[in-house]
Amino acid sequence: MKKILRYIFIGIFLFLLWPFFLYKKYGEKDVKFVNNSIIIANHYSDFDPFFIYLIANKKDRLFFVTNSAVKNHFFTRIFCWLFDCVYVTQDEPFKNIKPIMEIIKKLKQGKVMVIFPEGVIRPSREGFFEFNQGFVTIARKTNSTIYPLYIYPELRPFIKTKIYINEPIPFNKIREKDDLVVAIHFQSIIMDSVLKVNK
Repeated sequence: MKKILRYIFIGIFLFLLWPFFLYKKYGEKDVKFVNNSIIIANHYSDFDPFFIYLIANKKDRLFFVTNSAVKNHFFTRIFCWLFDCVYVTQDEPFKNIKPIMEIIKKLKQGKVMVIFPEGVIRPSREGFFEFNQGFVTIARKTNSTIYPLYIYPELRPFIKTKIYINEPIPFNKIREKDDLVVAIHFQSIIMDSVLKVNK
């Protein structure tokens, strides 16, 4: 039932607002997100997850990790219900044991996790907040491939949002590095994407 409602929602949403959701892919344009992988991206708007959904192959494998605070907003609450979100609590990490176990289980089942390591939206649409190391910890436990994306959401009619898809990195290639070093490394990859889409 939820799957049918998701398709109805997407159909109506795109029919009414399609001029706002045009996009152009850069980098690994034909990438297919493999099973047991993690997509990470910067976070400039509420619509960033929707753009990732639009570019993904096998969309039913996607699930999103989000802050439980999104339940306070009508649109994001509907989106999260329809798109299989797992909620984490930023201020009370001890409450995240159950959702983290759920995330690990889903990844081992071949799902694809989407996470925004900054944790919150940066509405100025420039610069980045420091990346949380949580995605690295999860990737270490699941040996997931990580796809770093940069999204610049235009959200203006007929102006294309820019999405830069960097080369995926299997976690076994960086396993020996410290979690903080890995988080900084992926943040630097995404930061470098800013220059690549603005050449």
